[in-house]
Amino acid sequence: MPRQPGRRQLLRCVVAAMVAGTVDLASSPGQAAGRLADLLAPHILSFLNVHTAEALAVPYGLDGKVVPGAMPAVRHLLHDHHDGSDHEIDSKLLDVLFTIVQSVGGGAHTTLQVLSGYRSPHTNSILRLTDEGVAVNSFHMRGQAIDFYIPGCPLAELHRAALAARGGGVGYYPAHNFIHVDVGPVRQWGSFGGAIPMPMGHESLMVGGRPMHLTPVQARNLAMHRRALMWDHQHRRLMGQ
Repeated sequence: MPRQPGRRQLLRCVVAAMVAGTVDLASSPGQAAGRLADLLAPHILSFLNVHTAEALAVPYGLDGKVVPGAMPAVRHLLHDHHDGSDHEIDSKLLDVLFTIVQSVGGGAHTTLQVLSGYRSPHTNSILRLTDEGVAVNSFHMRGQAIDFYIPGCPLAELHRAALAARGGGVGYYPAHNFIHVDVGPVRQWGSFGGAIPMPMGHESLMVGGRPMHLTPVQARNLAMHRRALMWDHQHRRLMGQ
């Protein structure tokens, strides 16, 4: 358990927060204290990788700083499940996700269902052969993007929270119940229309040169994810975007 800050340390935090512009004491002392408590409280995120069934609940930030020991665990959970490779994850992405979770009224037990985290250049090039919506220089390849949903949270609400966070790019895929978030330039895109028939012949994928068998739910999630990206790209081409 981290030690509670003493009065002198708390005062230093208040001054630092005022200088940084994160706490405005002129608005309301109560609101300022609440904001300061948020800054000092540990930032916890919970993930579930739908492809590997791996779960993680990790306090990644404390007192406005990244907890170094947390990042390797996040890196592993968000690894490329196609070839087993992983990559450093940008902590700014975690900050955006934490803001989104808080905005929708979630907490430490709110689990982000991850469809795609890190994506290796090789995997990205393979996906581009069948999915034109996969970007050449995807932020997934930099450890700066994630595709996810939160069970029980309406996707429209999750989408609004992601846009309000203004942490980077936000993609909206309502037909397949997930959003994309990255920490690139602030921008947005979305797909509209009905659901697309999903191919189900994806029960076995190659991982590290060996077949990996997926459950029907995992196979369907992956197929939905791929087809939604393709459909959105085609839609934008038709609309001249």
